[in-house]
Amino acid sequence: FPDPSSVVSKTLFGGVNCDIICDVWADNLTQEIKHISSLIGSYNCIALDTEFPGFPNPSPAEREYDRLKGNVKGHKIIQLGLTLANRNGEMPQDIRTWQFNFQFDLNKDSYVPGAIELLKKAGLEFELHKTNGINMSIFGEHMFTSGLALNKDIDWISFHGGYDFAYLYKLVTSDELPESEETYLDMLKLYFPNYYD
Repeated sequence: FPDPSSVVSKTLFGGVNCDIICDVWADNLTQEIKHISSLIGSYNCIALDTEFPGFPNPSPAEREYDRLKGNVKGHKIIQLGLTLANRNGEMPQDIRTWQFNFQFDLNKDSYVPGAIELLKKAGLEFELHKTNGINMSIFGEHMFTSGLALNKDIDWISFHGGYDFAYLYKLVTSDELPESEETYLDMLKLYFPNYYD
């Protein structure tokens, strides 16, 4: 996958050309989902990464799943990155990575201040997330209509991706994580039959 320091990201509004990394907001969401949908037949290995508002419940729980569930509950994803490749490591010629930027309002949504400061330093523009961010429910619908979810031909890849998959689950279900870890893993396997961490 491309070294993030070697590529330039351009913010997009309404169909302006992208470089290798494409920022996706509410107004170019449908266009870019269609683009990804047209590519996943040939580039069916998808690496994912998320940005989220920190760990608001740092106190240790007895079980790791309880910690995960507690930290994700009631909180919103800020950004989802998807990078496409095929099983030979080859990537699309134009855009390779999409950064989906979700609705997030620092005046209303829960977050850990230190996490937000790090994201600001990394270049996230929270005013744009407030005014032009993607609605999570609409994105969840696109996951199904695009063929990204419920697709046995796609391999989902993450690194230390427990929270990545938890927020992805919230996107496709528009719901909190299930009470039971067993139920959560069964549902995750249904929506994303092949996932590797």
